[in-house]
Formats: sequence, structure tokens, C-alpha cells
Amino acid sequence: MKTLINAACLFLLSGFYALQAQVLIGLEEAVQKSLRQNFSVQIAAKDTLLSENNITLGNAGFLPTVSLQGRLNGSVNNTQLLFLDGRSQEVNAAQTRQQNAGLAVNWVLFDGMRMFENYKLLELNHHASKLDLRLNIEQTLESVFVSYNEIILQKKALEVLHQNLQVSRERLAVAQDRFELGAFSKADFLRAKVDFNSDSAQVITQEQLLFGSKARLNQLMGENPENLFIVSDSILVNLDLDYASLKSSLQSENSSILVARKQQEIRQTDLELAKGNQLPTLSFDAGYNFFNSNSDAGFVVSNRNRGLTYGLTLAYPIFDGANRKRETQNTRIRIAQAEQQTMNVQLEAQTSFEISYQNYLRQKSLLLLEQENIEVVRQNLDISIERYRLGLVSAIEFRDAQLIALQAESRLISLQYQLKLSEVSLLRISGALVKDL
Repeated sequence: MKTLINAACLFLLSGFYALQAQVLIGLEEAVQKSLRQNFSVQIAAKDTLLSENNITLGNAGFLPTVSLQGRLNGSVNNTQLLFLDGRSQEVNAAQTRQQNAGLAVNWVLFDGMRMFENYKLLELNHHASKLDLRLNIEQTLESVFVSYNEIILQKKALEVLHQNLQVSRERLAVAQDRFELGAFSKADFLRAKVDFNSDSAQVITQEQLLFGSKARLNQLMGENPENLFIVSDSILVNLDLDYASLKSSLQSENSSILVARKQQEIRQTDLELAKGNQLPTLSFDAGYNFFNSNSDAGFVVSNRNRGLTYGLTLAYPIFDGANRKRETQNTRIRIAQAEQQTMNVQLEAQTSFEISYQNYLRQKSLLLLEQENIEVVRQNLDISIERYRLGLVSAIEFRDAQLIALQAESRLISLQYQLKLSEVSLLRISGALVKDL
């Protein structure tokens, strides 16, 4: 029995020294690492760069296209020619050689104002990608806050289980001594041993949960899942969140609402593009061409010319199977959809905000009550430990007091964590997590 207790002590001490060797990571450092190294954030940032690169006059259709082309070809033929005046010509293996090259320029001068709308659309898409990046960062930060505080939760739960195990160890030692003296029955001793083993198993299970929480935070920070670190000792909650201030920033700072509004602008620009399809287009084209031909047979032995060509083309769409009309109608429907989507997102955000704030208030009240209750529970456990040493309470009564204390400590930690989740949710919904981005 003593060997089992000593082994447990060595196990716990080895865990303590392992913690001592790990690096402390604060919440701010975890946030900075996630912003720098999180792969989801990096991918979204690359999308923003792509949309920025697309904002050019050429991509919008303002600039001309210039192309240079050349061709060299030839042929070998057996040729027989009979002329009207009776003459004839026969040449075997007659070769024909041709070379031509040209420089062409095409410039759309007017396209129904579509080039201007295209440029505006490119800018809107870039702004939308920046909002998508902000939304991605916001979700990542929320996950980091939740994961970091989850580690504190698991860490404090492990500490409570260690404390509970220490109580079980003292109880086991008392039960063993009294059993050897004949004051306790063997059943009491065996019950104490079973409870000690059960509490030891809970510690091992909790350590695995703690490792899983750390691995998830490592993933969010773009680190190796096996990377070892320790976190702060307590969950810091804000008990004074201002309802009016958070709600006022909801409409102007909520990322989902901003994304929906930007999509409305994009759909409105799509309508202007559709209208532009109904207007005429005017384009200018010019070119400089060189042509050279040599032949061993035929009327012309050599032909060479070069020169400039140019022209204006005006095109006006008259009928295309009513496709332009259909596309305009579809675009108006998409605008209506975007407006409804914005209203839906606003309603969802407001609903989530109200639910989160009510959760925040109730969890704050429960936390304050549990903080008062925990002192009573701890005092009751101390009294039960002392009475158990004196043999004034049974093993079952002592275990009940021990479990009550364990449950109360667990509830306190859980309430702190749940309150923090509500706080982070409120900050995210109101846009406060990334207001400066």
C-alpha cells in the first residue's frame, strides 16, 4: 500500500518538474502568434493580396491590347500552266516562300461605361476580401481566446483533482493505520483504497484533456501540436461590460453585417454592368503589316508590300434572344436577395447578441453565488477531514463531503470559463475584437 502511495507521489512530482521546464505563454503572445502563423489567416491574407493585384486599368478594360505576330511558310509543287495566248509553262518542284509579320492594336473607346463599373467592381471585391480577412481573424481570435481559457479551465480542474487526490491519500493513510490497529474494518480500508485509485484515474484522464486543449491552441498558433508550454493561472473575466456601448457598435462594427452590406454594393454594380450591355460599343483598331512572297512558277515571281491599316468599329446590340433583358432581371433579383440577406444577418447578430448578454448576466450572478458557496464547502471539508481522523464520521459520510467539495470547485471553474465565453462572444458580435483592423 505504501508502495502505491509513493509511486503516486513520484508521478505527481515528475509532472511538477515537467511543468517547471515549460515556457509561459500569455494570452497576448498567443494572439500575436496566431495572427502571424495561423494558416487560415495566411490563406485569407493571400486572397486579399490577389484581389488588390486585380485592381488595374487594364483588368477593367481601359487600356488597349497590342499584339505582334509573324508567319513563315512555303510549299513545293509540280506546276503546269497554260496561258490564253497558247503559251505553257511546266516547272517541277517549284517552290513558293512567304513571310509576313504584323503589329496590331485594338482599343475599346466606349463600352457603355462598363470599364468604369468594372474598375469599381474590382475595388469593391478588394474591400470585400479585406472584410473576409477581418472576419477570419475575428473567428481565429475568438478560437484563441476560448482555447487559451479552456487550457486554464483544464489546468485548474487538474489542480482541484490533485487536491482531491491528496485528501484521498490522507484518508487512505488514516484508514490503513486504523485498520492495522483494529479500529476500522477491512471494508472501510478497501473502500478508501478504491476511492484513491478512482481519484488517481481522474487525474490521469484530466491530464489527457489538458494535453488535447494545448494541442488545439498550438494548431491555432501554427505550432507543432507537441509543443510544450504553460499558461496563466486564472481566467480573467470582465464583470462590467457595458450593454449600450456594445450594442451601439453592433451595426457599425459587426463583420458579418459589413460583409453583407458590401455584397449589396457589389450586386448594385452588377446591375450597372448589365445596363451597359444594352449600349453601343466603339473600338479603334490599327496595324502595320509586312508581306513578302517568292515563287518559282506562276504569274508573279515576287510580291512584297507593307503598310498601315486603321479603322473604327461601332457596334450596337439589337437582339440577342432577350438574354440581356433576362440578365438584367436576374441581377435585380440578386439585389433583392442581397438586401434580404443583409436584414437576415442583422437579425441573427442582434439575436446572438441578446442571448449572449443574457447568458453573461446569469453566469455572472451564478459565479458570485458560487464564490460565496465555495468558502462554506471548503470549511465543511476541513471539518470532515478532522472528524474522520478522530473517527467521528463514517467513510461514506466523509466521501460525500469530499465529492461535494470536488463538485463545488468544478462548478466554480466551469462558471468562470462559461462567463469568459459569453464575454468573448459579446466582443466578437459587437466587433470589438478586431475594431482597429
